[in-house]
Amino acid sequence: MAFKRTIPMLFLLALMSSACYWQPVPAPTVRPVIDASPTAAALAPTPVPTSQPDLGTITGTLNRENKPDIPITSADLFLAEILSGADNTLSVAALDMNAAPKANTGADGRFAFVDVPPGTYTLVIRTPLGALLIPDPNSGHDLLIPVTADKTIALGQLYVNLPY
Repeated sequence: MAFKRTIPMLFLLALMSSACYWQPVPAPTVRPVIDASPTAAALAPTPVPTSQPDLGTITGTLNRENKPDIPITSADLFLAEILSGADNTLSVAALDMNAAPKANTGADGRFAFVDVPPGTYTLVIRTPLGALLIPDPNSGHDLLIPVTADKTIALGQLYVNLPY
């Protein structure tokens, strides 16, 4: 009878000792520290693109209105031509997204339209909810951009209140 009790005790002892088996833990690997400070190339100003003769250039930076430190990235921007009535009292923005000048915002919110025909335009951003006119940061009214040949128009910082 002692023999019958000894086998389960040995089994239990073996089971408990296997649970306490010590195995060396490998030393943690040391990862190199990556210097994330901006380089001279990253701090250099972005060159302003130039247009062909008789065409204009428009540049600017687009940020969120409610979070001005956050640029709007990878956004599709279009120039909608302003069409005026015969007596110049009524103006409409005409936008054909397949034919209108188009630009995309970069990681810093910057954009540039190159080779823009002379005329008056307004700036439009395409959102998942539709196209929005970008307001003039000084007046809050629609931003009107008169483009002339061989000129670069720097719009500076623009802000838009996106519905998402």
